[in-house]
Amino acid sequence: MEYKAQLTKDLDLEKEVLAFLNYREGGLIYFGIDKTGKVLGVPDTDGDALKIKDRIKNNIAPSAMGLFDVVEEEREGKEILKVIVASGSEKPYFKKKYGMKLSLKER
Repeated sequence: MEYKAQLTKDLDLEKEVLAFLNYREGGLIYFGIDKTGKVLGVPDTDGDALKIKDRIKNNIAPSAMGLFDVVEEEREGKEILKVIVASGSEKPYFKKKYGMKLSLKER
């Protein structure tokens, strides 16, 4: 389980998702919660959910479609996003732009 305060361009979302896809049990990534567990909320849940789906769909190979879901939740009166990532069956998953060999060395 991972907690992220917000979705930024600098955040390596793909690396987090890859770790869960390649892990035997998958995992969860929460946006709008900091590392200490404090609920901050996500100001634009619809926009961020779309960006998250887009980045996973376009930047990870083999395709992770059907292996993740992005859902809105409410905690402490604030909207957050939960990314549910299942373990993939076509391991290893990697970043498309680096190809399989370089991505495996990154780990």
